[in-house]
Amino acid sequence: MDGLNGPINHLSILVDDIEAAVADLKSKGIVFELEITLDPNLYPNGEKFAIFRGPDGERLQLEQIL
Repeated sequence: MDGLNGPINHLSILVDDIEAAVADLKSKGIVFELEITLDPNLYPNGEKFAIFRGPDGERLQLEQIL
């Protein structure tokens, strides 16, 4: 463990609607380190993702495959 990313470095959570998922988490006080970002090169049609921290400092990523 590197002390920066909690007990795991990164966990990706697949969602159907990233905009709705981010809005829901923000309404509960979650602060995103990286807002919704488009990666057009991952998967055939790209993906959208956003990153926030979990309770132990782990990086959590919401991901919507397009």
